[in-house]
Amino acid sequence: MLHKLRKAGIKLLPEESMRFLNTHYYVKMIAGNLAGIFSLIYMYKNGLQIWQVCLVLAAILLIRLLVRPFSLWLAFRNGLRKSVIIGALSYAGLFQLLYLVKGIDIWLFVYVIYAAVNDTLYWFPFHAYYASLGKNKSRGKQIGMRESLVSFGSILSPAVGAFLIVNYGFYVIFAAASILIIISCIPLLRIVDGKPGNIM
Repeated sequence: MLHKLRKAGIKLLPEESMRFLNTHYYVKMIAGNLAGIFSLIYMYKNGLQIWQVCLVLAAILLIRLLVRPFSLWLAFRNGLRKSVIIGALSYAGLFQLLYLVKGIDIWLFVYVIYAAVNDTLYWFPFHAYYASLGKNKSRGKQIGMRESLVSFGSILSPAVGAFLIVNYGFYVIFAAASILIIISCIPLLRIVDGKPGNIM
């Protein structure tokens, strides 16, 4: 039975699933560091004052807190893998939505709500998924190795992002980040689903 599932391209072993999940995480974080760090600069350059940018961040955090119970319900209902894929794909649209913001307008309010809901819908299922696949005894080591690799990418991605902005503008960097995020979902199609209860 296991052989047939493997032949069909479905990975069931936690170690194998963890590698695919980590691959998704690495690519997505490269995309986030490529463009996400410049989101605040983009809003500032398009008419928002610094205190207004801070209010935008505060509003996103507040809405995230309010919608968190909904993300928990959705993860239980749909399974963790599907929830992570949905969250990641919607994250790809975040940068395209941000590009429509030109000061304090309707798109800014749409962006705030979208960003808050998306963060919650993605990160809770992701962390629960990671915990359900990892081993309790080695979880700290797994997270440490994962974040070490991400930190290395976090050094290079902003430099590449700055180069793209200076030479090609914000839209190119936002488009590149969205494409990378969509690509990051491909490894998720090859791993077993999980339920939040698996982490207990």
